[in-house]
Amino acid sequence: MRNEWKTAQFIKNWVIKEKPETVEQLTENLKELQDIYEAGTNKLMPIVIDDNGRYYSASGKKGVIYNVEELVDCKERISSVTNIFGTDATEILFIYKLDEPVSLGDTTILYCGYIKDLSIIIDCYHTDAFSGQSIAYVMNGTGTKLYSTDLEHNSQVFVGRNIYSILEDMEYTHGNSYESCMKVLEETGNSVANASLYETEYYLCLHQMADTDWVLLLAIPAQYVATNTQILVDSVVKTLVFAGFVLVVI
Repeated sequence: MRNEWKTAQFIKNWVIKEKPETVEQLTENLKELQDIYEAGTNKLMPIVIDDNGRYYSASGKKGVIYNVEELVDCKERISSVTNIFGTDATEILFIYKLDEPVSLGDTTILYCGYIKDLSIIIDCYHTDAFSGQSIAYVMNGTGTKLYSTDLEHNSQVFVGRNIYSILEDMEYTHGNSYESCMKVLEETGNSVANASLYETEYYLCLHQMADTDWVLLLAIPAQYVATNTQILVDSVVKTLVFAGFVLVVI
C-alpha cells in the first residue's frame, strides 16, 4: 500500500507542477502521465475529480465516481473500491485531496490520484495454503466489505456488506470474544481467534493494513488449520528422527 500512495502523491505533484488552466491542458497533462505508466508494468489510470464528482482521464471528461460522497469527508487522502457509472467495472481508487483547488474556468479540480483494476489487487490475497480453503476479506475502518476472494469458492461465507456485524454475531471459543478480538486488533494491529458461524468453526486472522484504514481478514475453516498443523508436526517429527539417526550413525 505504501507504493500505491507514493504513486498517487506523484500524480498529485505532477498536476500541481503543470498548473493547467483549461480542461484541454489538464487532458494533455494526464496523457503524459498515462504514457509514463503504460510504459511500465504498473497498469493504472491517472485521474482528477472535480467539485461535481466527475472524473477526468487522458481521454477527457468521463463519468461520475459511484461513491463520490466518501470524498466529502476526505481530509488528506482516501482509498476505496468504486464503480464508474455506465460501466460494469469495479476499480480501486487512490486519491489525494489537493491543498488548493485548481480552477479550470467553470470547472474546479479538488482531487488527484488514480484508478486501478480491482483484480490486480485481489491476486495479492489469493493463496493455495490450507488446501485452498482460506478466504480473504478486505474491509474499511467501519467493517464495510470492499472485496473478497470468496467468489473463487462459488459461495459467500460471510454474506452481507458489513463484516464486523457478522463477526460480532459469531460464537467464540477458547475464552475469546468479539470485543476482546477487536481490542487486541486496535492495540497491536493483529488479532486471531476461533469462532463458529452456522456450525462451522473458523480460524480468524485480522490485520490492520499499513498506510490505510483497511483491515484484512483471513478466514480458514478450523478443520483445514488442524490438517495443516498435523502435516507440520509430522514433518518436524520426521526431521528430528532423521537428525537423531544421523547423530547415532556419527
